[in-house]
Amino acid sequence: MDNQGAFLLGLADVFVDIPLDPSAATAAGVLVLDKQVEAERAGVGDVLAYRIDITSNHDGELFAARIVDRLPYGFRYIEDSAWLEINDQRIEIPAPANNGGNQLTFLVQQQTASGPQPLPLQPGSTVTLHYGLRLSAGAVDSDGINRATAQANNASGFTYFSNQGEAKVQVRSEGVLSDRAMVFGKVYVDNDCNNLQNDGEYPVGGVKLYLSDGSWVITDENGQYSLYGLRPGLHTIKVDPLTLPEGLKLKPIDNRHAADPQSRFLDLRPGEYHRADFAAMCPPADQRDAIVENLKARNASLSGDWMLDEAARFDPLRQNNVNNRLRQADGGGDLGSGVYTQTGDANLAEVWDQVSRSQPATGLERNMDPVADAQMGETKDMAAKVTREQGVAGTWLWPQDGISRDGRLQVVVRAGVEPELYVKGKKVPRSQLGEQVLNRREKVQVLSWYGVSLDEGDNQVEVKALDPFGNERVLASTKILRPKAPRSLELEPAEDTLAADGGRSTLAIRVRMLDARGNPARGTYFVTLEHDRGDWLEEDLQPDNPGHQIRVSDGEGMIHLRSTEYTGPIRLRALVEDFVATARVEQVAPMRPLVATGYVQLRQGFGGNLRDNGNAPTDIGDSLPEEGLDANGAVFLKGAVRGGAHLTLAYDTDNDLDDDEEIRRDLNPSDSYPIAGDASVRGYDARSRSKLYAKLEKDRSSLLWGDYLTDPNYDFQDLGRVQRTLTGLNAIYENDRARFQVFGARPEYEQVSEEIPGNGTALLFTLANRPARDSETLELIVRDRGNPGLVISTQPLTRYVDYSVNYFTGDIRFHDVIPTVDENLNPVFIRASYNVEASDAEEYNVLGARFRYQLNDKLTVSASRTRDEHESEGFDLSSVAAEYALTDQNSIYASSATMENNDDDSEGGRSAWAANGAGRMAPAPIFAGPGRKRVSVIRRRALLNPGKKCVWITSRCCRAVCPPRWKPCIPSPWKTTTRKVAWV
Repeated sequence: MDNQGAFLLGLADVFVDIPLDPSAATAAGVLVLDKQVEAERAGVGDVLAYRIDITSNHDGELFAARIVDRLPYGFRYIEDSAWLEINDQRIEIPAPANNGGNQLTFLVQQQTASGPQPLPLQPGSTVTLHYGLRLSAGAVDSDGINRATAQANNASGFTYFSNQGEAKVQVRSEGVLSDRAMVFGKVYVDNDCNNLQNDGEYPVGGVKLYLSDGSWVITDENGQYSLYGLRPGLHTIKVDPLTLPEGLKLKPIDNRHAADPQSRFLDLRPGEYHRADFAAMCPPADQRDAIVENLKARNASLSGDWMLDEAARFDPLRQNNVNNRLRQADGGGDLGSGVYTQTGDANLAEVWDQVSRSQPATGLERNMDPVADAQMGETKDMAAKVTREQGVAGTWLWPQDGISRDGRLQVVVRAGVEPELYVKGKKVPRSQLGEQVLNRREKVQVLSWYGVSLDEGDNQVEVKALDPFGNERVLASTKILRPKAPRSLELEPAEDTLAADGGRSTLAIRVRMLDARGNPARGTYFVTLEHDRGDWLEEDLQPDNPGHQIRVSDGEGMIHLRSTEYTGPIRLRALVEDFVATARVEQVAPMRPLVATGYVQLRQGFGGNLRDNGNAPTDIGDSLPEEGLDANGAVFLKGAVRGGAHLTLAYDTDNDLDDDEEIRRDLNPSDSYPIAGDASVRGYDARSRSKLYAKLEKDRSSLLWGDYLTDPNYDFQDLGRVQRTLTGLNAIYENDRARFQVFGARPEYEQVSEEIPGNGTALLFTLANRPARDSETLELIVRDRGNPGLVISTQPLTRYVDYSVNYFTGDIRFHDVIPTVDENLNPVFIRASYNVEASDAEEYNVLGARFRYQLNDKLTVSASRTRDEHESEGFDLSSVAAEYALTDQNSIYASSATMENNDDDSEGGRSAWAANGAGRMAPAPIFAGPGRKRVSVIRRRALLNPGKKCVWITSRCCRAVCPPRWKPCIPSPWKTTTRKVAWV
């Protein structure tokens, strides 16, 4: 071996290899894989349909194609669910091979009776693989990402590899496998002072407790409460001291109080039932009896009957009652506060009734009290009290206010004469003089007449007598009014505002029936009262009839309105026979003491790592603390601050902007146990998609950062109104005459509005797009059958109370039938406004301003502008409007709007008039022709038609359809938006 590593080769040993096989660079893009899943979210036990598209860009056939799919942890393949789709034909394939773990290999072959047959990939063709997976219990610990690749060989045996396709599913933890925790407990008086809740100890109902995220609960008559669907981790809960009965003082009963008896730490583990009690000190012996009686009376005022109504909703024969619905937004559009509607299709008014009755009513002393019915005094008693001066002057003792409803009269005159009564110069028979009593000391006499006939209106009444010389003298004279039949109805609130403190405050509402001259009318009437928020303190005299009935006797009645948790307007209406009266009360933030709860948590991590091949739960690795200091916390506070303002603030570092479960404002009955073991009422005060919620209020003005509805009010017709759910800034200044609002936000969604006609069922309603979760606003509207642009009524609907939405398919299921027409054959529609995910998924600005000013008692003007800066779907919408009140029940609205679209320089605009008569909303155009008035129907969506322009001509008609068939001139691009004419 002296060749030092050199070898001689013969010619027979040499082979020449020219590299003709494709390189990695040239093979890229030959085989393209696209993976999709039917749903973005699923729970344990759900079945998901997957599809994988393989496209061959090779110029020849590819052979031995296969797909390797790596399943997420806990996802299981469904046997015999795989098949191929080629040229719209279904082809059965062999069962996939399993590597014993989470990897499946699908062969592109056709399964025949004689066995598998190869299926080559043709040039430019696409083969689609369909198969199904079921989520097992372990899927809750998975990241939900399914990864797949494909490979195939050419004729020379070179293997092409595709790109890796991924499909992600967010796994919901729900039902018995939910990781959500539940807190339950009791507020009681520790009568035996042993720090334990024993039999015979007194419960404390009507106590409000706050969580650190702003959620709240009010204990039932047994002092019990429960909160479920809570995120695992650290929380705090605090008793609102304002709701504790007088004389009770809480005490700490374990170390979770951290020396504060009014609050507790809650260390919630996934799926845990966590108990958190609060105990009051045993009362002193001298106060025990009084406190016990107070608690008995307090708890007796509460009622858990609504829990039985909740159970009854599972009865398919039960008739749903959804007539009196409450809106979620307050008067400023704030969506951060509300009541969890775990009663499903039960009426939210029942929940508010529970909240109201659980609070001790206060503030009655500052409200008007009904005046006790005055009575004419006994003649003998009055004679003993009168003076000589009254007799000489001829003083009328009855009626005191100059109004007589029953013909009773009483007067004191001087003695020594025989008085006679004259009405309008006509002498009243002596037989109607009931009593005549003499006061010898004062030398006067008191006379009482009964049943004197008086004409309606003013009556000149005189008492005359003859003097010693035979001359007729007038001893007493007055003008007495006998009320006429009622001609009007009035509602008179004691104040313009009411504190929104959840039922602790009340406001007196005086109901008056007046005659034509404004005097109290005679007779007794049962008046029906209605409201859109709040609750009446007095009982309904006729509970079987719609509305709330009260008695109005001789022109006057009284009732008290209890507050809610919402700020904003409360609209009141009274009806009797043909009379209607309306009033408006503003609920403002209460000046309550500040209540606060929260925590700050610090954790030191020393690093951690866990690698796996998909066979282990993902959450194990994710739960290991990262190296370094980790801090999180939450705080909630609510109450009065400096300057007479009210602040509600919440901040949560764990509030995930992309986690739909954390921002839901409604509790879906199917998400948790539909019936709890207590009758407590649950709600929230500071929910937002943002980590921060802050609202500063003073009187009717507010400054908000959180979730809001841009135009929540339904009492002013403006073509520029845009109902849109946003997260951002919303500022409102309002006084008795003016209201100014500005708002701004940066959403990632596009806004869509559509109308769906009623079909006589509660099902079969589908939106044109998949809505973003909890972004929809649904209204039930009724249009005039002869004038489809005339909206007769608009009724907002509440999620999970009136309807539920499948956010994956856009299907809507209502809890009551949506008719095609109402009782007057007017068509019924569902109007839906909702967000859909933008194609570019980039943030854009939405800005707006609203101004309204009441010039006088008759005329109100407004202006608005909304700018949406979305690149393709954005717009700039401006409008002006005016309202003129013809009478208390009839108004005329006028509105004009112009719209510019961001995608081009075109404009769309229109001018319109709307009439509102007898309390009916009518946002339809009114058009004036020469000497005649008519209504022209234009659908609102015409304003939103991009690139179109319309000029209204009000001085003449279109020549083709001159009188008597008036018609506005409309350019051809908008002819599809016109409807038939209705005369007014």
